[in-house]
Amino acid sequence: YLALAMQDRVESRDAADTLNSQVLARVTSLTRDVGTAGDLPSLRRLVAERLEDVAVQVREFHARESERFAQEAARSDRLKARVVELETQTRGLHRELDQERKKARLDPLTRVANRAAFEERYADEFTRWQRFRTPTSLLVLDVDRFKSLNDTYGHRAGDAALREIAARLESRRRATDVLARYGGEEFVLLLVGTGAADALPVAEELRGRVEALGLHFRGSPVVITVSCGLTEFRD
Repeated sequence: YLALAMQDRVESRDAADTLNSQVLARVTSLTRDVGTAGDLPSLRRLVAERLEDVAVQVREFHARESERFAQEAARSDRLKARVVELETQTRGLHRELDQERKKARLDPLTRVANRAAFEERYADEFTRWQRFRTPTSLLVLDVDRFKSLNDTYGHRAGDAALREIAARLESRRRATDVLARYGGEEFVLLLVGTGAADALPVAEELRGRVEALGLHFRGSPVVITVSCGLTEFRD
C-alpha cells in the first residue's frame, strides 16, 4: 500500500509539472500570437482557441487525478479493513496463546501448577527473599503407600485420590502461596511470608485434611495419608 501510495504521489507530481509546462507553453504561444493578430475578431478567435486548449488539459488532468484519488481511497479502505481483520486475529491469537500458556503451566490431572511453573515461581521467590528477607517456607507432601493404592485399586483410583488431595491442598492455599504437583504423588507448597514455626501448624492442618478425605473405592473405605517435610529459606 505504501509503495503504491508513493508511486501515486510521484505520478501526481509529474502530471502537475506536465500541466504547468503545457499551460505555460500555451500562454507563451498566446502572448506571441497576440502581437501578430491583425484585427479584433482574429484576436478573439486566437484567445478562445488557446484558452480552450488550456481548459481541455485542465479537465483531463482533473479527471486523471480524480481517478487516481478514487483508486487510492479504495486501496486505503482495503488496507483499513485488513488492519481491522489482523487486529481481530491478533487478539484471538493472544487469547489462545494465554490459554495455552495457562494449560502448559497446569498439571492436567490435578489442575494445580506443574513442576515447571513451580520452579519458575520458586526461583522468583528465592531471589525476592535474598533481597527482602521475608520469611518463606517450603512444604513437600508425599502420599503414603501410593504404589500400593494403585496396585490394589487401579490407576483410576490413584488418579481420583490425587485429584481429591490436590483439591484439599488448594482449598487451604492463600493467594500468595504456590501449590504444585512436583512428581507422581508428590506435592509442594511454597508459603510466602511464613516462617518455619508458623508453617508447621499449616503442614499439620493439611495432613489432617487429607486424612479426613473419607474416600471409598469399590465400596470399601480407604484411608489416605501424606507425609510432609518442611524447611525455611536459608542462605
